Amino acid sequence: MPDSPLGPQPSFEPNSEKKSELSRRGFLQTAAAGLAGLAGAAALPAPAKAEEAPFEIATGGPYEEPPAINFIQDRQYRSRQMRLDCAELHYNGAWPAQVDNGDEARYPLNRAGSYSKGLPKLPDGTCDPAAYDVFRAAVLSGSFQAMEGITTGTGGTLRQKSPLGALHYRLEGCDSAQLVAPPAPELSSAWEAAEGVELYWRAITRDVPYTRFATDPLIALAVEDMNQLSDYRGPRENGAVTPNVIFRGFQTASHRGPFLSQFMLLPYWFGNGRVHQRFETAVADEDFLTSWDEWLAIQNGVPPARHLTFDPVHRYIRNGRDLGEWLHRDFSYQGPLAAALVLMGYGEAAWDPGNPMVHSTKQCGFTTLGGPDMLDMVAKASKPGMGATWYQKWQVHRRLRPEEYAGRIHAHKTGLANFPIHSDMLMSNSLMLVWNKYLSWLLPQAFPEGCPPHPAYPGGHSTFGAAGCTMLKAFFKEDFIIPNPVVPNEDGTALVPWQGDPLTIGGELDKLASNIAHGRDGAGVHWRSDCEEGMKIGEQMSIEILRDLLTCYAEPVRFSLTKFDGTRIELGS
Repeated sequence: MPDSPLGPQPSFEPNSEKKSELSRRGFLQTAAAGLAGLAGAAALPAPAKAEEAPFEIATGGPYEEPPAINFIQDRQYRSRQMRLDCAELHYNGAWPAQVDNGDEARYPLNRAGSYSKGLPKLPDGTCDPAAYDVFRAAVLSGSFQAMEGITTGTGGTLRQKSPLGALHYRLEGCDSAQLVAPPAPELSSAWEAAEGVELYWRAITRDVPYTRFATDPLIALAVEDMNQLSDYRGPRENGAVTPNVIFRGFQTASHRGPFLSQFMLLPYWFGNGRVHQRFETAVADEDFLTSWDEWLAIQNGVPPARHLTFDPVHRYIRNGRDLGEWLHRDFSYQGPLAAALVLMGYGEAAWDPGNPMVHSTKQCGFTTLGGPDMLDMVAKASKPGMGATWYQKWQVHRRLRPEEYAGRIHAHKTGLANFPIHSDMLMSNSLMLVWNKYLSWLLPQAFPEGCPPHPAYPGGHSTFGAAGCTMLKAFFKEDFIIPNPVVPNEDGTALVPWQGDPLTIGGELDKLASNIAHGRDGAGVHWRSDCEEGMKIGEQMSIEILRDLLTCYAEPVRFSLTKFDGTRIELGS
């Protein structure tokens, strides 16, 4: 696997012997041998003999019912053995160690580099260290009662989001604790500053239509500023940040064509109803957490005093604010589900050729290798992927949110405290533009409540979006050309034809995963590295689930897909 933007990544490929053990044919041979060895044993008693007398069949000759093992017990044995083999594969895999970035230990007196939203705050916006110690111990204890004993901030009612979900077990795919996100950027690093600068520019340009990126003066200023950063690890084109790739994901496939994936624009059938993807969004130029008092109250867990003003016109997603609001109110696998319904509308020609039903003249997919199977797999990947991310968030990294970092910047710039903020952040033109508008150095948020109440790294949306898109790449033909692609007009009231190069299923699924992930950056609630590493965890969890479930098919299925880093893999018989 190529190196991650966060450093070298471990291989998650199981060893070849274990992989071969899980092939369908190999398993059935093993099961058959085991059943023969168990003949006459108590676990599989010999079935009762037929009482009917022999009778003649049409071709002549006597017929006698052949001896057979009990069918139900045969199924029970095979089901058990499949589960055991899958468990052994995951148990014996070479899984790497969990390592954080050291910020929690580096700042013991105020936990300046750690997530602490909803806990009691000191005057400079950092966390009361005693309250943080109780919180951390409760998180690591795995005790529901210990979490009930944490202290909330002054006037705060905020509840932490499922911290013990990090320790939940599942039966499909690998365990949550086996997937790893490498250490996040440190609070004082140029890397953290570069991600911070990008977030400020995303907030400043939140209302710029994607179709105007090539000519908009604010986007031009953002490009110029970001090209001066000493450790920016986002996408580049010919070595530089450009209007074409700014704010996009790390996958090359997501850089082609319009900014927004076709699967967030095209209509689809939902049963017998036609869904046109026009949505309620917020009015332009309304941002939150831009004053110190408002920011500090939200950090203490106080409910927001201001609320969104909604645009009376429903629109297609046209800019960062629209995308952020879509991601404010979506459910876990909503984006991949919409994509699945669009793809089903293209018929069997769009399905992956490794699906044997595509070539059969006698069978078609349904319970397996058809629509219900595919839809179940897309939904199935969401929660295990999220579980792996929750383990990283709560049990390993506890990374601070961008709004908390912005509080450190404001306190530093106004003399409330002295924090090790890198000069790339402090010298960015984006900070002065925010100060001129709001008379604060805080990061403008798209949501009144700011970020959700759980640590930043990795991103949850990033994980379940990527997990669902990975499943779709397994079921559908990635090089299939999407017919009649579209883009929204500048005000989002209509779709117009896309006039550029052809767009493929694979490229637009990569882009959908990127839009879901980085759209949360645009709202101000996540860092770039949150999104990129969350996507890799979601992708890997889907692959692990596919490995398990492929052993259960009776059909000779072979799935192939292209990973986000461009690696092509094949799974199945």
